[in-house]
Amino acid sequence: ANALAARLAAKIGGEDMDLSAMVAEAAERAETFDDAEADAEGNPNLDASLGQQSRRAYLRELKKVVNAADVVLHVLDARDPLGSFSVAMEDAIRRHADKKLVLVLNKADLVPKEVLQAWLRHLRRRAPTLAFKASTSEGEPKPKPEP
Repeated sequence: ANALAARLAAKIGGEDMDLSAMVAEAAERAETFDDAEADAEGNPNLDASLGQQSRRAYLRELKKVVNAADVVLHVLDARDPLGSFSVAMEDAIRRHADKKLVLVLNKADLVPKEVLQAWLRHLRRRAPTLAFKASTSEGEPKPKPEP
C-alpha cells in the first residue's frame, strides 16, 4: 500500500497532496484544457484551410492523371452512381478535347436489372457507360458459359 501511495505521489508532483489540493489542481488543468479547446474551436479557418489544402492536392493529382491519360475510366458505384461521381473530374477531362471519359458502373450485380438499365440510360447522356461486375473472390469476372 505504501508503494502505491509513493507512485501516486510521484505522479502528481512528488509531494503529498491533500484532497482539496488535488481538486484545485484538477480544476486548473481542466480550465487550461478548456481554454486550449476553445481556441481550436474558435478558429474555423483551421478546419477550412485543411479542407482546402486537401482539395487543392486532389485537383493537382487529378490534373496530372488527366494530362498523362488519353482515356479516363471513372469508376462509379452502381448502388449510388451520383454519390461517387466527381464533377471536378468530368470538368477536367472536358477541358481537353483530345481526352475521353468512360464511365464504369461497378458492382452492377448488386442492383436490380431495371435500376441498372435506368442508370445506364441516364449516364450515357453524359459519356459512354459500361456496367461491370467482379463477383468472384479472385477479382476476375466469371467467364460466360459457351453455347
